[in-house]
Amino acid sequence: IGPQLRKILQVIPLNAIMVAPLSLFPLEEYGLLGPGALAQLIAEADILEARSLDQGNAFTAIEVPWWWWRLMAGPVVLAAELPASWVKGRWPGHRRLRPCYTRLPMGNTHAALILIAINKHASVRALARGKRFQNPVYLNNSEERATRTPLLSSSGGYYIHIDDIAFLARRGEGLAAAARQTVLQALEDVGFTAKTSDPGEGDIYIGFFY
Repeated sequence: IGPQLRKILQVIPLNAIMVAPLSLFPLEEYGLLGPGALAQLIAEADILEARSLDQGNAFTAIEVPWWWWRLMAGPVVLAAELPASWVKGRWPGHRRLRPCYTRLPMGNTHAALILIAINKHASVRALARGKRFQNPVYLNNSEERATRTPLLSSSGGYYIHIDDIAFLARRGEGLAAAARQTVLQALEDVGFTAKTSDPGEGDIYIGFFY
């Protein structure tokens, strides 16, 4: 997995035959709310701590079912036109092939929702096991956004923006940093990579420029 494998595909055949994502996952939220979701947390002045993580090549790390592959196929080529390391000992040079992309493509709404669902599952399970956390607020959920939520000494909030996750808690207690480390370890355990950077460092942060 590396930067050269990052793919943004116009998977038009796939989009054409698949139903709307929310009809398959009616309880999942897209997580494209940015600062609007974060604004639902209430904290007294100067006590908010924020930490974040950014997954690397998160879409590429996910292999899709085989029946998706033919819907993400490239044009027919000769085996001789492909890199020798791909075809050596497998096909003669005159064999006509249609290369298929087998990973989760950036380019359709299903991909974004699938990645958010995976990240949510990993985060919820990891934080539930953490002894320091009591009912952390998942800010992607519409029910959590219905009312503003005060940050208590034993709770915090987290928001998933596809492949970026933000953690917020009261300052000075290390809860946001602990939550980030807990979720980071859970993601690495299932094969993802991620880097950590804190708001204010000049990077793109949870889907918008900080």
